Amino acid sequence: MCCMSESVKLKFHLVMSSIGFIGGIAGCLVFYIVYSNFHAGTWSLLAGLMAVICFQFHVFYRFDTLDSHYNEKHLYYFRNLGIFMFLMALIAIISYLVISATLGIPMLPVETSLILASVQAFLTLKWSISVYYFSGFYSSKLQTAYTVA
Repeated sequence: MCCMSESVKLKFHLVMSSIGFIGGIAGCLVFYIVYSNFHAGTWSLLAGLMAVICFQFHVFYRFDTLDSHYNEKHLYYFRNLGIFMFLMALIAIISYLVISATLGIPMLPVETSLILASVQAFLTLKWSISVYYFSGFYSSKLQTAYTVA
């Protein structure tokens, strides 16, 4: 009982990445339409896009079609995208928190909150780490499949 089986892990990752995608798109719509907070809405959209990339990796792996959609070069590009988005999100988090602290911008009202934008940037950071990790993970799975076959 110390370790989960691979199918349980995969189902967990599928559920979590689908929640991340739905939450990212919903957050984007709410921040854009309801609150007009474009900083938070943009980072929420980017988090949703990173989550859908992870979801796509998991779905393709689940149905054994990963090698027909991606090769190692594609996964290498996704890995670079994960690194790039990680750095951009980290810079955004630090910038938003410093600007909020120095200018005394409160968390509420939502329309002017940079703290909420930093929270959404943190979610983008989290999903970009996932894209980086799973692109490397599935790249090694592809290498193993090619060397065995």
